Amino acid sequence: MNDKKGLQQTVLNFNQMSELGLIFLINKQVLHPLGLSLTRELETGKSCGAIIASDLVWKYKPSTEKKERNKLEKFLRKRENILRKALSESTLLENTGD
Repeated sequence: MNDKKGLQQTVLNFNQMSELGLIFLINKQVLHPLGLSLTRELETGKSCGAIIASDLVWKYKPSTEKKERNKLEKFLRKRENILRKALSESTLLENTGD
């Protein structure tokens, strides 16, 4: 993908964002308090939008929240390395290393 200046841009799809804990962050901090949850197609990594909770309340199970928080914390610790690697490869690898 190119920006307005014609420079190459690297795009993370929603599956890649999920692997980094970013979907968790967006849902937990922004959408869940509003009764919404970002959804995505696992096969394509594309999002068709947000789901409205029938009772307008979203809450992660404790085990899911722990797993997602760990992914986010790992990304935040290694953000620069992970993103530089993605830029250099124009793709984000499934395993970002420990």
